[in-house]
Amino acid sequence: MTDAVDGSANTTHGDISGTVVQAHSVGSVVVGEQRKAPSRLGRAAIVIGVVVALAVAVVVAVHLKKAGGQQASANAPVSTPPLLSTATTTAEGSSPATATSAVTAGPVPTGDRRTVKPVPVPTTLVPPPPPPPPGPTKPATDGPGYLVPAGNDQRAADFYENSWNDVVMWERHPPGDDTSFQPFWAREFSDSNHAVFRIRNQRGNLCMEPVFQENFGEHIKANACSWSNDAQLWQVVNASQLAHVASGRCLGTANDGSYDNGTWLIVSLCTGRADQKWRIAR
Repeated sequence: MTDAVDGSANTTHGDISGTVVQAHSVGSVVVGEQRKAPSRLGRAAIVIGVVVALAVAVVVAVHLKKAGGQQASANAPVSTPPLLSTATTTAEGSSPATATSAVTAGPVPTGDRRTVKPVPVPTTLVPPPPPPPPGPTKPATDGPGYLVPAGNDQRAADFYENSWNDVVMWERHPPGDDTSFQPFWAREFSDSNHAVFRIRNQRGNLCMEPVFQENFGEHIKANACSWSNDAQLWQVVNASQLAHVASGRCLGTANDGSYDNGTWLIVSLCTGRADQKWRIAR
């Protein structure tokens, strides 16, 4: 290269080897040097720029991945919560230990669900079972009438109208006798037990009941009627005998079965003799 001396010619000289001075027509001089490596500040600026670019790229990639994961989670079906299963292990010489582990149960695919068949409704109705047969009905009141021994219907039970009301045998009065209590005896059955009854005189409203009196012994009296008084309950045994429920003895007459006027009615062991068989006569 040449130096500019007069603006028209170029020469080569200088104190620095490789330095070229070029003269331009505008009179300015530019000193040119060989291309040098970047300075430290420049290199640092380049490194910072690369690092910033990489960081931005990483942030963008993470943001895009997170957004895609959230979208996938929103579209995924909700799974069932984990199931806890308990396993018991026993080591030799130690007590059983219980370990709890979580087993995740995923959603059941719709195609694998089993369907339950509906129970068919019967087209015909089954009739209900018949009601149980009714229990024994309460017998109707037997009477009123004369209470007579089966072996002698000319005699009938009667009682004295006094403070004692002793029931006795007496000759049978005619039905039109307004002073007689004879034709008004009736068997009235219990509501709670249809097998038992009381022997009531409907005119005197008194019921037969065995009583015991000192110096007189046990005999039959006509007392005030009461269903709560078990002493007034009777039942039929051997078809025609009237047995006192409380004692199990049968209605009969005193004096070895006498039918004489004024003979007391009594209860005694059921033997089946004639004075222990009775009926209601009308």
